[in-house]
Amino acid sequence: MNTVNSNFAEEQYAIVRSSSGLLLLPLILLAVSSALYIFLSSRFTEALQQQILLVGIASGVFFFWLIPSLRYLSNRSVLSSNRVVVRTGLFGTKQQTASWGEFTGVSLQRGFFARLNRAGNIHLHREFGVDLVIPRVPNAKKLTRELERFLASRVGMGQ
Repeated sequence: MNTVNSNFAEEQYAIVRSSSGLLLLPLILLAVSSALYIFLSSRFTEALQQQILLVGIASGVFFFWLIPSLRYLSNRSVLSSNRVVVRTGLFGTKQQTASWGEFTGVSLQRGFFARLNRAGNIHLHREFGVDLVIPRVPNAKKLTRELERFLASRVGMGQ
């Protein structure tokens, strides 16, 4: 339990990560590049050819598997009793924070493929300013209903 100040305690409700379906293509590319390296390394007999192959495969793995995996692992949204924190960026360095009192409503936006995965972007509407978006949430419809219920209970409490 984190303490915001001496009067109010902040309780963390949930940490929401993006849908793990985002890692499907990077994992397929990792498997293909590994198989390609195993197949081609025995075909090249010169040391320079093998080094060029290794550098090419390693750079492909770096850009198409490691970077998307780091982005997936570092992007998260934290829902607590007082606020919502959305971290994005390669290492989760970009942060958007808003208190629950700023939000007036919740909506769900999904594309075709996100609908197949039951994922979507949850928009927390502010009365003034830009909406706070929790991106690519798995089971987005269920979380949207829970957030609507939570916002309704806070309005009933006068917060």
